[in-house]
Amino acid sequence: MRALSVIAGLVLATLCARARGQGEEGVPEDKTRELEEKIDELKREYDRRIEALEGELERVREEGKARRQDDLRRKAQEFVEKKERERAVGDAAAKLTGPGSIVSSTLNEFNPRITVFGDFLGRLDRHRVRNEDAVEITDRMSFRELEADFRADIDPYAKAVAIIAAEEENPNEYEFSVEESYFDLHTIPGFEDVRHNLKFKVGRFRTDFGIVNTTHTHDLPWTSRPVPLIAFLGEEGDIENGVGVEYLVHNPWDEAITLSLQLVNGENEALLAGARSNDPAGIGRLSWHKQLTAAHEFQLGTSGYVGNAQGQSEEPNDPRDLDNEHRTAVLWGWDFYYRWRPEKGRDQTSLLWQTETYLLHREEQEDITREFQVFGTGIEGDEDAGVEEVEIEFEERDVRRFRVRQRWGLYSAVQYQFLKNFYAGCRFDLLSPPEFSRIDGYHHKEGLYLSYYTSEFLRFRLGFEHEEDRQGLTNDTLLFQVTWVFGSHPVEPYWVNR
Repeated sequence: MRALSVIAGLVLATLCARARGQGEEGVPEDKTRELEEKIDELKREYDRRIEALEGELERVREEGKARRQDDLRRKAQEFVEKKERERAVGDAAAKLTGPGSIVSSTLNEFNPRITVFGDFLGRLDRHRVRNEDAVEITDRMSFRELEADFRADIDPYAKAVAIIAAEEENPNEYEFSVEESYFDLHTIPGFEDVRHNLKFKVGRFRTDFGIVNTTHTHDLPWTSRPVPLIAFLGEEGDIENGVGVEYLVHNPWDEAITLSLQLVNGENEALLAGARSNDPAGIGRLSWHKQLTAAHEFQLGTSGYVGNAQGQSEEPNDPRDLDNEHRTAVLWGWDFYYRWRPEKGRDQTSLLWQTETYLLHREEQEDITREFQVFGTGIEGDEDAGVEEVEIEFEERDVRRFRVRQRWGLYSAVQYQFLKNFYAGCRFDLLSPPEFSRIDGYHHKEGLYLSYYTSEFLRFRLGFEHEEDRQGLTNDTLLFQVTWVFGSHPVEPYWVNR
């Protein structure tokens, strides 16, 4: 088109030059006008041809686009047909070899995804170490846990999770347990098109308190849980039976603010009354996640846990039960999480810092005193002796005094990913003595860790921990951990950068 415009311009310029030359030689004016009209007509003709060429070019482009779309549709249809054939073959094979020889192909997509985790830990200690059952575990290798994780869609509205674990409680003694088994209702039947931002959970689950409590032991960025978390929620963290709801809070700033509320049995042994509990407990958590830039993100959260710290006595009519009097325990938690991942090479390098602080208020029995109270009086007279006798009856009773005991703790950890599969980190734990305790020492632990992934299915870790308890007893431990996975691809822990 540009070439045609140039040619038309050249022809026009030539004709004009000739016209001027002839005019100067005395060409009649009517012939000059006729020549100018022919030039204008020629220009209009060239404009029409250029317009026609542009239209033809646009038509060719549209035809090419339509052909490409048709090719894409054809390839997509071929892909769908291929997958249908593969599914039919798989169903036929399952009918021949599966349990019971009959498998419903329509339910094949709801088969659970199965993942199995193995966790091995070896340790070398400077001093003798005993576990919570007072059994010695010094300088030994332990297959700590075998865990089977089942996940599946129940129907279009809900998903289910079941996690069965075999854990080494004492050397060579394993205990099987249902670590978690719950379903998530993410869509309310009848309200599929309503944007409600609600998710319901029912069953047995790790309670939504802080960051680390919801993480399984084999998924931790360290070999053990922080000291204050163990003191307040137990060796394995808090796992309860109950119900919960999670709400993505609507707000005018379009921020990721999440509110979680859970009602559980309140059977935590470390914080509440344990298996003797006869009152439910409540847990609430509010968190705010912010993506500052493509490279920087953080999360702030606060959690609360309230329940009864005094349950029914195991012995009937035990006076220590004190009419099943309620003693409240309240645990507060605050957590912070920050991660940096550069925009370039973001799967090769990352920095993670997280910290949690805990504060416990718990009603406890201070002491028991025995008091005597006058129940009644009587007066008798002896006229001969002139003496009066006074009879006084007493009632004995135990008086119990209660007080609120406070205790706090924290941990802080930093992790740096210096290569794609290498993570180095450190952690500091601090736990205060209970208020009114005769031993006022602090319990603290410092640890260094190096993790190496051969793939997302196999991880090696070296660790070193220095620990000093409230009595001033110290220990240094060298740790070697191996964690492996087989089966369906696992959900990556929050601290892994992929």
